[in-house]
Amino acid sequence: MIQFPSNAFNAALHEGLFALSTLIGSGDVDALEAIRKILVTHVDFNFGPESNAVASLMELAHAKALVVHNFERKKSGFTDLLMLADTGSLDYKRFSFIIQLFLNYMNPKLNPFFHTSGTFEKGVAALLMSTGQRELPLCQESWPFRLGETIAATKGYVVFENEFLQLLWYPAKNKNAKEKPVFIIPSWINKYYIFDLSKNNSYVYWLNKKGISAYCISWVNPDRTFLDRSLSEYICLGVHLAAEKALSHSKTESLNFVGYCIGGVALTVYAGWLAKIKSKIIASLTFLSTPFDFEKLDGLKLFISEEQIDTIEDEIMAEGLLNGSKMQRIFALMRANDALIQGIIDQIYLEKVPKPLDFLFWNVDTTHVPGTLHMEYIRDIFLKNALLLKSECIAGIPTDLEAITCPVFVVGTKKDHIVSWKSCFAAVHIFPHTTFCLGGSGHVAGIINPPVPEKYGYQTNDNPTMDPDEWLSGATQHAGSWWNCWHTWVQPSLGKNCTKTKIDLDDIIERAPGRYAFKKACRLDEIEKK
Repeated sequence: MIQFPSNAFNAALHEGLFALSTLIGSGDVDALEAIRKILVTHVDFNFGPESNAVASLMELAHAKALVVHNFERKKSGFTDLLMLADTGSLDYKRFSFIIQLFLNYMNPKLNPFFHTSGTFEKGVAALLMSTGQRELPLCQESWPFRLGETIAATKGYVVFENEFLQLLWYPAKNKNAKEKPVFIIPSWINKYYIFDLSKNNSYVYWLNKKGISAYCISWVNPDRTFLDRSLSEYICLGVHLAAEKALSHSKTESLNFVGYCIGGVALTVYAGWLAKIKSKIIASLTFLSTPFDFEKLDGLKLFISEEQIDTIEDEIMAEGLLNGSKMQRIFALMRANDALIQGIIDQIYLEKVPKPLDFLFWNVDTTHVPGTLHMEYIRDIFLKNALLLKSECIAGIPTDLEAITCPVFVVGTKKDHIVSWKSCFAAVHIFPHTTFCLGGSGHVAGIINPPVPEKYGYQTNDNPTMDPDEWLSGATQHAGSWWNCWHTWVQPSLGKNCTKTKIDLDDIIERAPGRYAFKKACRLDEIEKK
């Protein structure tokens, strides 16, 4: 049994994981050396010349000894080692994660540049030439996406703004509109227009065609002046003030709230606070890929733990913000085969141009996150598993999650690499009237899955159960999109038909997507130079 020296190994792993997350873009020798040290210390493997860290890593990634006929034997040896070393600890899981990344990268079935010395040399040369790039060119300037023109182009208006957000209003297109609108809280890690991609993939456009008006928060892309902005400020001065504006603007007494990912976490805390003060402004709650049991976030737990928290906090507070590109790379590492390894092979080695995809365009349009806000989220919610435990005070906000009695609809997706569907399913332990729906695909494509074309399908189970495996074994598969399933479910909460709201020019600040959506996340090192 291999023993891991806890403190030193944790520190090395923390350094190595973040080195891996920047490896593709930076090619920094120190980053490569950090990874090499971890592997050479804990695995009996010849890395090549000790004096050249880049060449050593290339020897690991492309080693001529690991040709096709030899790979499976070597892979088997690594797997045996990992099985022998399995302590069940977080240390082991991080170690295994790193090894598996390299095993996948070396696999000749994925990487054609193992087969001959000629392509091996070409592949190494291509990768070394690319080390000056900050990141893989996942999105091309030639792509036909223009904010407000071909993407985020649904007709809408900014009707409220403050330093935290702009509130976008998308009026229903039908003459007989529904009385109670939808109020969307997106994650503050990316831009809001995941809900308004190209026309055929736009959730808000689809809602409007169904006669449902929608309000959607567009979060500010913060700079370092937001360092001390807290979770309570984002919820009370952000979400709550925007919801009050939506209520007065729509002239209704309640809203159908929809929260996505971290936006769903914020919605849970907000709903708990409203229940505490006995507010009745919630008609229904919908949670999309929202974590409720943080113990089931195995991928993210590799990067976030009690042992690492002080180091993470020092890094974030030194910059003043959580760098949006860092989060993007971490998420990519969590599905490295698709997001990194295949991208390296296709774009760097084979020089293929990525296919234009609206959700990839959105994915690289990152936002930063205020340091205090992010650390409160990690300490007070993530590490304490505060939602599942129904904490009575979350990040300084008094809550009563047990008092939430409105209808709740929860969507998880089967291949979600960020928020496992079982973490989403845990909502049944929090809310008494929960309908759970399991979509196909992953964190983005499974949520933005319009009814046409019928891509991934979804599963439902009308028999209530508190166990996710039991739920899945009795679930029924349906063709089409969970959007239609949700639309049927939400009907009783939409209220009566009414004449659609007239557009009052006095209420309009500007047209959607609004100024906040256009603000790019500046590189923090560039901010420093200024």
